[in-house]
Amino acid sequence: MPQLQTLCLLPVPFTSNERHNMTLPTLECLRTFSATNLSLRHLTISLDMSIFPSNIPTISLPGHSLETLFIVPYYSNQKPPVSDLVALATYLDLFPHLRDITSFFCEKQPCSSVAEVSKFAVLLWKDVAHLIAPYQALRKHVEYQLVRNLFGGGR
Repeated sequence: MPQLQTLCLLPVPFTSNERHNMTLPTLECLRTFSATNLSLRHLTISLDMSIFPSNIPTISLPGHSLETLFIVPYYSNQKPPVSDLVALATYLDLFPHLRDITSFFCEKQPCSSVAEVSKFAVLLWKDVAHLIAPYQALRKHVEYQLVRNLFGGGR
């Protein structure tokens, strides 16, 4: 679906019984989204956040144009250590044009299981949002310098 611009994948367990727990994709699936869904602008997705990616994504210019990314972190209710938050912010540089990763969790959620997760998620994503901003600023600076040097303005 190369023209897909908005995608929302928020499955809910069939029951609260433990055997009905879902197997969700991990954060690594975002790398696939960044490589295959180039028209995607808005993504809301439930992910297993028990493992944080350690691989820093390769910087590609101009980068994927995703603007809003809302990750519902099912099965996680503890605040990760700062080192994991930094790794997550670095990994999200797959999407250098992100403008919003928090507002979904600040709004009233119609689904009770999403609303329950939102209490934890809003704190997590606000912390990550503060860490993403410097990566975006650094990328813009590198892009500016690269273009300047390529077109002779850097002499």
